[in-house]
Amino acid sequence: MPHVLFSKIDFLKAIEEPQMTDEEIADLFAKLGMEAEVRQPEEGQVDAPSEPEIELEYTANRFDLSGMDGAVMEVRCFLGKDKPVFLDAQPATIDFVVDDNLNDIRPFAIGAIMRGLRLDEKIFKRFIDLQEKLHENACRRRTLVAIGTHDLETVVPPFKYSGEDPRSFSFIPLKTTLHSPTVDMPEEGTLNRTAQEWFDYYEANKLPLGKYIPIVKNLPLVPVIRDSKGVLMSLPPIVNGEHTKCVATRTKDIFIDMTGTDLTRLTIVMNTFLTLFSKHCDSIERVNIINKHSAYGGSPTTFPRLVPYKMDVTTDFINGLLGININTTEICGLLSRKQVVATEDDKEKGLIHCLAPAHRADIIHPADLAEDVMIAYGVDKITGIHPPIADCGVPLLSEEVTATVRTMASQGGYIEMYNFTLSSLAENSLWMNRPTCACEFGEPDWLRKDAKPIGTCKCRCGLVTTLNGKSADTECVRSSLIPSLFRSLRTNSAHSKPICLFEVGDVVVPDLQGCGGSVSFLANSEKCGDKAGCVPSCAGICGGGCCASKREEEGTVAVAPSKYVSPGFEEPNALGTVRSDIGTRNERRLSALRGGPDVMVEEMIPFAAHVFKHFGFTFVSADENIPALIEANKKNNKSTGVWQMIPISQVSRKCAKDGKLSGSCKRWLTDTNSFVQGNVTMLTLTDTAAEPPIISEPVGVMGVVRPDVVRRFGMQSVVVVALEVNIETLYHRLI
Repeated sequence: MPHVLFSKIDFLKAIEEPQMTDEEIADLFAKLGMEAEVRQPEEGQVDAPSEPEIELEYTANRFDLSGMDGAVMEVRCFLGKDKPVFLDAQPATIDFVVDDNLNDIRPFAIGAIMRGLRLDEKIFKRFIDLQEKLHENACRRRTLVAIGTHDLETVVPPFKYSGEDPRSFSFIPLKTTLHSPTVDMPEEGTLNRTAQEWFDYYEANKLPLGKYIPIVKNLPLVPVIRDSKGVLMSLPPIVNGEHTKCVATRTKDIFIDMTGTDLTRLTIVMNTFLTLFSKHCDSIERVNIINKHSAYGGSPTTFPRLVPYKMDVTTDFINGLLGININTTEICGLLSRKQVVATEDDKEKGLIHCLAPAHRADIIHPADLAEDVMIAYGVDKITGIHPPIADCGVPLLSEEVTATVRTMASQGGYIEMYNFTLSSLAENSLWMNRPTCACEFGEPDWLRKDAKPIGTCKCRCGLVTTLNGKSADTECVRSSLIPSLFRSLRTNSAHSKPICLFEVGDVVVPDLQGCGGSVSFLANSEKCGDKAGCVPSCAGICGGGCCASKREEEGTVAVAPSKYVSPGFEEPNALGTVRSDIGTRNERRLSALRGGPDVMVEEMIPFAAHVFKHFGFTFVSADENIPALIEANKKNNKSTGVWQMIPISQVSRKCAKDGKLSGSCKRWLTDTNSFVQGNVTMLTLTDTAAEPPIISEPVGVMGVVRPDVVRRFGMQSVVVVALEVNIETLYHRLI
């Protein structure tokens, strides 16, 4: 947050409270929502202040608190010693011409005149300090706005703001900007240099103004302000000319120029600057701006625009927002203490008309008025209450189940991994012997006699890919957790064997016209598509061809529990735009690896059995007659939940419905390309308690990973056993 330093003695004198202690000062500003600390002078410290100073930290949108005069104005109104300040300006007598050749560089310039200034050394120092504070905060280090002040007696109006080649003219800048404690000021005879030479000088000697040189360094034209006789007054946003410098004891009339890229910010800064020093001058005078730019609203137009901001608010709105109960008269009085004039309009409706001074640019919404009421009322007086509705959140069932699976896996001796969701195409598919395209999925390659080599298809329609990935590791969204676990296994290959790793996370898989339903939702049966095999009212949601069965109620269809992503999906991402060419869906999976010189599949079976048992599924052999088991349990009023390890050669016979494999089964069959075909099994579930019943539904694979896959991931002489399970189908039994 921005902060400002000013004299404690001058501040207390200005607010007419000379006996206020340091603690009382800190408490006063705390009530105003600011933090203040009184700093005492320290003996022997270089450049130490000669008297106590107040360091005030204020919110960044209160530009009017950028100096002592703004803090005095705020405090005096809060204490009821002053009323809100509304300024007016005299008619314009001076023209300020803004050239069009800066429209693409720094197009805007406005001006104002302060006449009859009464400045001493202290006030003049605050005058200069305010410029610097506004430059750092409101002006964004002069990129949005630059402020210049000139002794009006040294120049002849009208003034002109235009762009010039920095190598084509020379001038003498303010001498106070030409040196620092470590840099000597140039000799008097060398002060008249070109603008470009001064830019190089400020940068080369690392002077304070050097940090602003990049704003104009590479521009073909730089902004210049001249009077009618061609005298260079300013080179915004860098430096003023020596000719028009202001001297505290001599300057009576000042011309203020503000230039920049944002006319709204120019207006705010000008209003703030004039308001804080209006009490030190006799009058403020407008300036005619001659320019046809549409932002000015016509030509000529005048600045400054010291128009107060009007806003209406109601008593109920303020009381409801703050949780207090005060009447309209009290609210008007509290707003007055925060420099806002409030008048009651409709007592029955509690309507209040508010006028905020031009320098209160932070008031843009009725909530800002409520904040001012809260500060004036006293934050410590507002008591907390419990909301009428309990809104305590609880974990989703899926997250509770995920946490349970993680606990079981870690207790089984497996080390958890957290890996990135995006992956490279090579690791996710090609190295795993899996196709990148849904058009290759029909049957796994090892079953097709005319199988094409992996990776020959280029459309990548089976993956959610990134259109503009930032690196090779962010080409697609992972469709399996195993590749990322392989990276972790390779990184930790020096550890003692076996290395046991696991991860629970989300993957995105192609829908393949069959979602393998496990939960129910309501849909309009009239919207059903005519695709073969599609359950009524499911085509528009699961992509068509859903293998789930319809329940008794009309219009109720079972689909996958995870989010379905329609074709053509695009989502901007910091690492690239994620895009899907086909229907896809998210799955929550558990994957585990055991790597070592002689690991076997049998070593992972107890771990899988423990996970399935927790969800109520008992193991039965692949030869078990599941229909007979279901009938037997129905007679005994028992629910059946079993899991099996089915050899790949029996999958088509045991898992097909009406002679067709579900989309889920097709996906898992394709995943078996990564395993040694004589040593891989499909894990299936049967659950008659589910709605609709799940019978021999594939939920995962387990087996020995092919040696060529292991070698592609950079490991030699290592046997890897892998397990991957879709746990979303598992926890359906708990719903």
